[in-house]
Order: sequence, then C-alpha cells, then structure tokens
Amino acid sequence: MFEWRQHRDEYAAELLRHHGCGDFGDSSCAKCLKASGVIRCKRCHGRQLYCGPCAVEIHKENPLHVVEEWDGRCFKYTSLTKLGLRIEFGHADCIRPHLVDDFVVLDVGAVHVVNISYCGCTQAFKRGPLRTQLLRGRWYPATHEFPRTAATFDCLDFFLAKTLQAKTTMYDFYTALERLTDGTGGSSLNRYAEFLRMVRQYRHLKMLVRGGRGQCNASGLPRNRMSSVSAPPGKPSE
Repeated sequence: MFEWRQHRDEYAAELLRHHGCGDFGDSSCAKCLKASGVIRCKRCHGRQLYCGPCAVEIHKENPLHVVEEWDGRCFKYTSLTKLGLRIEFGHADCIRPHLVDDFVVLDVGAVHVVNISYCGCTQAFKRGPLRTQLLRGRWYPATHEFPRTAATFDCLDFFLAKTLQAKTTMYDFYTALERLTDGTGGSSLNRYAEFLRMVRQYRHLKMLVRGGRGQCNASGLPRNRMSSVSAPPGKPSE
C-alpha cells in the first residue's frame, strides 16, 4: 500500500477518465463512420462510441449489456431497449412473432426491462410455448403461464455460488442487483418474490439432475430405476 500511494493520483485520473470519452473524442460512429457516436457499452472491450442503430446491431448476441449515452457533457444511463433492440427467442426472422414488451429479466450485474419476441409461426410446435423458448435461451421464467419476468441461468448460478461460499442471503443479493441498476435505491422494479421462487425451483431442478433424475420418458418416470433409490451407507467394520 505504501508503494501504491505514490501512484494514487495516476489511478484516480484514470478512473475519472472513464467519465469522459477517452480516446474517442471525435463524433463519428466507430462502425458506420457516418452518424454521430454517442453510445458506449460498459461491458464491451474497447470503449468505442457508436450511433444508436450500430449499437443495437452489434449487441444482438449480447442483448443484456449495459450502455450509456453521451449528452455533450457526461454519460447518462440508457438501454438497448430504448435504442430499439428486441430480443428474439425461438428462431431469428420469424414471420409471425409474438411480441412482449416491458419484460423484466434479472442478470448478473443488473435488472433489465427488455422487449422480446418469440416464435408463433408454423415452427412453434417445435419451439414450444414461451416458457420453453425462454429456457432454451438460458432464461428461467418466473411462472409457467404468460411469464413476464425471468432470470438468466448465469444470475441463478452466481447466486447459488455466492450463498454457498459467502452465505449471501437472497435479499442482500437482490438488493445488490437493484443498487447496480439504480444507485439511488429508488427502483420501481420489485421482483424479489419472483426471484425467491425462481431460485427455489432452479436449486431443486439442479439437485434432481445431479441425482440422476434428469433422463425421463414420456410418463415422467426415471429411465434409470436405481437413480430413484438411495443406497444405505455401509456398515463400519469392527
């Protein structure tokens, strides 16, 4: 720490540098080189500035990234949803999609409000209902009928690791997500009850899979009969 104190001002200056445009002070978009570059992603490496349409285009595979918008003086929070991004489930370019707006999803680092679409065309029988399409996209739905809230598998796995290693409570974890989303603590998105339910279900399912109950036939019975039987512990030798 004593050696680091000699470089403290340098570190502080670099932290403050992220509040501005850094090396990307010119106003052109880094992708199309035509429109003004005012959007910056907080998670992408590089920190380049993009116009709104280009930011949406390059984030189709990373729709839960957090973005900021430069207003001429500072960066302010915005979202890919406000820029026009709609997350597709089922398959891309569906000719008859079902649209769902203001869908809430909990991810590692933030609570997002997004617009999604899921397959409603002739391939829907292959894709399944919305809950199935969400699960195949690694989003766990909060309810099995008409879900409007979900949590990513990454978020649930991260919580399970935190509660195992650090004994973090569900309330503390969820509150931390809200703080990361809105530092003022005034978020109107209260999905704590839904988060409790999703964690309990997800943990239960993980235990079933680890116990060999994942492979089932159409009737729901385990294919491996031995997987449903607990073997008694061996008798200690005298």
